[in-house]
Amino acid sequence: MRTSSFTKVAALAASAIALCLAGSALAAPGAVSTTQAVCGTFNGPGWSRVDPMTGTGLKGTAWKVIAQGVPCSYAKIQAKALVKTPFKGEALTKLKSPKGWTCVAGGGYSGGGKGTSGSCNQGRKYFGWGPALPS
Repeated sequence: MRTSSFTKVAALAASAIALCLAGSALAAPGAVSTTQAVCGTFNGPGWSRVDPMTGTGLKGTAWKVIAQGVPCSYAKIQAKALVKTPFKGEALTKLKSPKGWTCVAGGGYSGGGKGTSGSCNQGRKYFGWGPALPS
């Protein structure tokens, strides 16, 4: 059975966002890693989410970036631009991507219509961004 490009991108988006939220050691800013690297955080549109199990609300303006096969500096620049894309609430919505990349919004967090988590891939290279959740 053949897997569609959209299904592959959706799987990458989900894994990138999950790893964004899980966290790990920070990579050097200019490093290009063949393994997934956490590239740090940036301030962007406000995000919010209500935990369905507890009803507790989470919110913030810090977003975490991860990358593989591209410099963290590139991933952060692109994520800062893409997080500002107006988002209407549908997960895996295709975003206007950098040339040669396929990007989708990940959903799950609201940026008040001003942004959301997501990921981009180009072959085996990818980067993703999501809320920097409190530890």
